[in-house]
Amino acid sequence: MHKVVFTGFDSAWGRRNKGALCHLALRRDGALEFVAPPDTCGWSDATAWARTATYERHIVAIDQGLVVRDATGMRPVERKLAKALMKDFKCGAHASNTSNPCYGPAAGIWDFVEVLEGRGYQQNPMAIAERAAGSFYFECFPHPALLGLFDLDGILKYKVRHRDPFSWQQLLELLRSLEVREPPLLGIGCYAAAGLPQTLDNENKLDAIIAAYVGAFWWHHGTDRSVSLGSLSTGYVVTPFSERTKAALDSVFAPAEMNVAGRAASARPATTSGAVAGPSTTSASIGRAPTDPVGAAGCRQGGEVELVCTDPGNLQGNVNPWMTEFEGVSLVLAVLDAEGEPTIRFVPYRRFGAEQKGMRICESLEDRAEWTLLTAGVSNKAPRIYRARFAYEPLCPAASVRGTSRWCCWCGRSAASGVRWWATSKPSSNSTGSASRS
Repeated sequence: MHKVVFTGFDSAWGRRNKGALCHLALRRDGALEFVAPPDTCGWSDATAWARTATYERHIVAIDQGLVVRDATGMRPVERKLAKALMKDFKCGAHASNTSNPCYGPAAGIWDFVEVLEGRGYQQNPMAIAERAAGSFYFECFPHPALLGLFDLDGILKYKVRHRDPFSWQQLLELLRSLEVREPPLLGIGCYAAAGLPQTLDNENKLDAIIAAYVGAFWWHHGTDRSVSLGSLSTGYVVTPFSERTKAALDSVFAPAEMNVAGRAASARPATTSGAVAGPSTTSASIGRAPTDPVGAAGCRQGGEVELVCTDPGNLQGNVNPWMTEFEGVSLVLAVLDAEGEPTIRFVPYRRFGAEQKGMRICESLEDRAEWTLLTAGVSNKAPRIYRARFAYEPLCPAASVRGTSRWCCWCGRSAASGVRWWATSKPSSNSTGSASRS
């Protein structure tokens, strides 16, 4: 029987996607070893495994949001994480909200955690850092984890969609170095070999390895080298830190938002009828919730298109011929084949938008963080292509009385009732167009 087993689960979020599981065992000499090779899995496979796992002391690190309460936007922890790490490290976070089918009533993540809870696992991050007896699970996130583990200058663009073989090889080299770190991970060279093909299947397996190691690192070093950020009631993330990332995190997160003791509670959201959905019985793709801004009332639907990204700050009509409107509207995109299916908003250029045939990313932190993750490393010579649904939403159709609590994120004018904007605070007196940020 192994002393402690650390499992990493890269869920790949949506039901259409495959993820991966990785299991690391703590040996008596303090080293980690693979229980079995990392394995590709879908939600049904992962949930079936959770029903049958028999480890006496077991830590499960999950690469997906676990405490998700809000219907729209980012959780507070995601917003603050982006605020802390975006400028210097280009590290943001995908928005987790119940409008996204990955967190809707029929989402696989709730099936998975309900099985864990039913078997006595606790969502108690600090119990892991304190090496408490029992079995626990928690949320992690690979990008800030890699920054902290290896003291990187910025996120690695190793995702298959980035088409960056250099970053892929850099990740493999860093992972192989875990064999001589604390705790040492024996046998990692077999699963992070220099010639490992850059495929989505291998990416998922590497993410599962990273998640499992983050669990072991949290257990081994505790709060000396890792931190639990955020709130147990609105959302948290556990991540290793370097001196540089810890300083950045300390500048944004209050002491009361770090290493909070106690149990978190995941909750499956209610259906539109008000009932709480039970475990899903299908692995089919789930449709977006009615509150999805791409499908909201007032939006002019444009359907599914090929989204060509060539610029980390703008969206160009010359490579996206489906873009036909550039003034008086915002463009809302649901990126269907990106992790978490994020929704992103673009707004007109301040001048000459029609002539330039383009739009710029909305100035909200949520939209900029999402777009930065999706477009890392893109250029005219190295574009990235996604599937997306789009809609145009009238820009400030009311434009009436200043002084409401909801302000347009582009021009500062009040928005009409029923039209949802990302910015929610009044611009400061010296604002030139963007809403103020706290």
